[in-house]
Amino acid sequence: MILGFVGYDEQMKVLSVSGDVLTVQRGYGDTTPEAMTSGTVVKILYIPAAEGTEPGDDSWTEPGTEYNFTQIFTRTIRVSNTVRNSRHLVFEDIIDRAVRDGLIQLQMEMNHAAIFGRRYADPADPAVPRTMGGVLYFVDRSGGNVHDAGGAELSPTMMNDLLEEIAKDGGQPNLILVGTKQARKISSFNLTSGSAPIVRTRVTDTRTGSAVYEFVGDLPLGMIETIVVDVNFPDDRVMFLDTRRLALVPMENRALSDFDATPAGADFVARRILGEYTLEVRNSLQAHGIIKNLA
Repeated sequence: MILGFVGYDEQMKVLSVSGDVLTVQRGYGDTTPEAMTSGTVVKILYIPAAEGTEPGDDSWTEPGTEYNFTQIFTRTIRVSNTVRNSRHLVFEDIIDRAVRDGLIQLQMEMNHAAIFGRRYADPADPAVPRTMGGVLYFVDRSGGNVHDAGGAELSPTMMNDLLEEIAKDGGQPNLILVGTKQARKISSFNLTSGSAPIVRTRVTDTRTGSAVYEFVGDLPLGMIETIVVDVNFPDDRVMFLDTRRLALVPMENRALSDFDATPAGADFVARRILGEYTLEVRNSLQAHGIIKNLA
């Protein structure tokens, strides 16, 4: 095993291990032995193998696990037979329109749950509705890529610093989730970029103003984040997400469905929309990040 040290050129070869004591060969590969300070970060660079070796008993770290609860989403649509049989100048099918409106309401509710949801279930009473954790719950946690702005204004440097921390953890976010205030702040970066604002216009352009739809980090790692604005997202936060590691998934055989819910003899038609979903957030502490407490 060959060791490297952050801030130093010297490499060392591990000769033996006894408990927490290592015996090493200093100055491996013609590197120069150096006096290192306490607290120096050590990295395992590689483990070279000799010719003709037998299969080894190499260690393998089993992936960690995370969990979330499922949450039931439902809407019941009721349309009286009087309304159903009346003539409507706008709607060809009033029941179909009511169901579509219910689906829109559920989409908004599921969106809120995916962002603001808190993972909760009462083990003593299964009748208490379960709620799933959203991205704020999973990302804004100790040990994650969380930057406290302390009331400062959002800046490109602040965003690039967080992207660097995520990159060091192996992440590569592709989306920035913001509210309206911070979205406008990001768009204003164009207007405050020195003597050469990053604004493209054409001679025939009759429009004015600008908006930023993507943010390109200053690390040449291919991280280009699409900016998504949710008007309900907290104005003091900016969240970096990797959508390839997020999924809103239904429980088996519990995807949103619409079925008849009209009781026998009722003077109305009822339709119920019902589904049970959860949010998967993979590598929540490594692949994503958040800046909070912004001005």
